[in-house]
Amino acid sequence: MKLEIETRQLQRSWKEFQELLSYQEQKQQPEDLIREIKAAVEYWSLHRQRVLFRKSIKWAEKCLETMHGHAILMQALPDPKRYCELFFGVVYSIVRAAREQYRVVEAFLKFLARINHAVTSAVQINSTTEVVATLYGQIFLFLGEFLRDYVSKARCRLLYSHNEDFKSNFKNLVTSVENLAAMRLESAAASIDCTGSKAFNYVDHARLEKVGLEGDARRHASQTTTVWQLIWNQRQQKLLNDKLAAEQTRILEAFLASLQAQVHQIEIDTQCHRSGNSSMLPASTRGRNTDKTVVHKPSRALDSTKTTPKRRLLKVALQEDSSPLQDYFDNNEQIHPFGRDQRLEISSSIAKPLFDWTQTNPSLPLVIEGSRPLGLPGRLTLVSACYIAVARKRNIPVISHFCAASPRTNKKAGLIALVYSLIRQLIELTPPMLDCDSNCDLSGERFRRLNGTIASWNDALAILDTLLRYRSPVLFCVIDALDMLEDSADDSLEQYVKGLVTTLSSQNTRLPATAQTSAVTTVTTVTTMTNTDIPNPSSGSTSSTTTTSTSTSTSDQSLSPNPNGLFKVLFTTAGRCKAVQEMFVDQGLGQVITTIDTDHVRAVDVAAVDEDVAMLDA
Repeated sequence: MKLEIETRQLQRSWKEFQELLSYQEQKQQPEDLIREIKAAVEYWSLHRQRVLFRKSIKWAEKCLETMHGHAILMQALPDPKRYCELFFGVVYSIVRAAREQYRVVEAFLKFLARINHAVTSAVQINSTTEVVATLYGQIFLFLGEFLRDYVSKARCRLLYSHNEDFKSNFKNLVTSVENLAAMRLESAAASIDCTGSKAFNYVDHARLEKVGLEGDARRHASQTTTVWQLIWNQRQQKLLNDKLAAEQTRILEAFLASLQAQVHQIEIDTQCHRSGNSSMLPASTRGRNTDKTVVHKPSRALDSTKTTPKRRLLKVALQEDSSPLQDYFDNNEQIHPFGRDQRLEISSSIAKPLFDWTQTNPSLPLVIEGSRPLGLPGRLTLVSACYIAVARKRNIPVISHFCAASPRTNKKAGLIALVYSLIRQLIELTPPMLDCDSNCDLSGERFRRLNGTIASWNDALAILDTLLRYRSPVLFCVIDALDMLEDSADDSLEQYVKGLVTTLSSQNTRLPATAQTSAVTTVTTVTTMTNTDIPNPSSGSTSSTTTTSTSTSTSDQSLSPNPNGLFKVLFTTAGRCKAVQEMFVDQGLGQVITTIDTDHVRAVDVAAVDEDVAMLDA
């Protein structure tokens, strides 16, 4: 009986799951699961990062409404108590284990809500024992696959990732369950969504064929599924990168519109001073690497005109090799609470240059800094939080870090946390198979040299620089409170920060390997304007300031993407960062906006437009 085989397979997967977590508690009754979900909802509702659990709460409430159907439907099975305890025990374990992992629990509860809804429908149409057995064979297959995926991602330490995909591999398994529950046995296979790729059809057929298999036959089916899944994921990533590369202008316009809608400008009498280079790349550096003019020279840029031997790296290998880096930072440092029902309230003197910089591509890095003494937190963190929230809402790849989120007495440890965090996020965003130059060193041995000490700094920057070569064609990088990592009593810290800033600043003149396109012919004009609206912070009064801006025009801006990709680097600091001042102001490698008064910067709650929770994926 296929259900019996899937029961044994699920029991094995559950045991491995429990051993990984050193988790022995087994509560296998429906009321235990209901209590656990209710407790989780209460916990998420009071969580500091409640905004991250918004969808989890909604799906949990959907699950609570429909959980009763399983106990009723399983009465059609022989020994229903055994199957019921296994189902509720496994689901309880997953919900309990994933309580803090918002992306995991959101994905699982969404699938569970869909399955519950399907089971409730099957109860209403009085399904036969054969249909119920087949249905729970599929449900147990899904649960077993989810447990194995959880264990795999746990070993790579990805469960708290803000970028990892916990949904794609299971969508069509759940669709198959839904069709079976509706007594459309003949349509179960046809339900597989193969419109996007023939390979994905093979993936799901291989996975569904595992039902009822054991031993070598099941291992072979699992291996086949893994291979097809890798091929499909690689194809999907290629399609996504091609789309990002071709639609940079549209993506930027849509992001800017969303950002403007999220920001409320206020007109106040405050001083705001711009310094450094304009947001556009200088004509003399556009299209080439600027390494010769900066300190801490990163590794050589890619030269698309030269043919070098290639080798292929698997993303999962990079994730495993880099997993020890998680010991030195917290994933909560990569994001700051900012809800969809909030608006950022800032002065127009900050908002306008931020919008101008945002719509410019290519652009040098931008720093928005306050005037607080060194080492004190500030309110400009909200600017970074809002920028990241809008980027994620628009599905724009983003890497980020909030240096003040976990204060450390050792500032060098803070620097290590920052660069290790960026490395891990870039690996999360790499394609499943990375084709790179043969001299590209992303070996396990090199990652092992990243031991959490400042002695590993150069290796860490080199790895960061290499990963940035293979970045997505569209990528935002947001770093807050970099000034917190400097110390007036330790000049060496400034040099380390300079190295990181240089590595990030050099990327806008480098073509990412994921989107090498033909160069865009540009016509550059330089205009000089007199601005009497920019106050001089040193004098406390309005002064006449002359600024030089560089603009670029193309024969068809909307159809000609920037060959270097769309790469935005934004820093927000509560006070002045010495390394940034030297690199951006003195050397002209970026733009700095200094605001004297940041007390007006705040997140304002607005009437939330509650989104309906749809059962089907968009």
